[in-house]
Amino acid sequence: IWNDELYKIAMEHSKNMAEGKVPVGHAGFKDRMNKVPFFVKSFSENVAFNSNCGDPVETAVIGWINSPGHRKNLLSASTHCAIAVYCICGSYYFTQLFALC
Repeated sequence: IWNDELYKIAMEHSKNMAEGKVPVGHAGFKDRMNKVPFFVKSFSENVAFNSNCGDPVETAVIGWINSPGHRKNLLSASTHCAIAVYCICGSYYFTQLFALC
């Protein structure tokens, strides 16, 4: 189920990565988890960055599918999710959040 609260958290992380406030990756993961305003049994995320590619969304998703850890998140039993993409100067920063409630 799409979740607007998760989207806000994901967008904040994507924007922070794009602006160089945090490195591209999972730094601050526990802080993002603690921002979720509802009880979650488990919480996971996928992050991606790309630029100068034909289709940035396809590139990110294929990268996640081909990565065992990211693929596990995609196929998990999560009940809520959101994805946010922040683009700046042709570079794309993706954050995908999954929550099992």
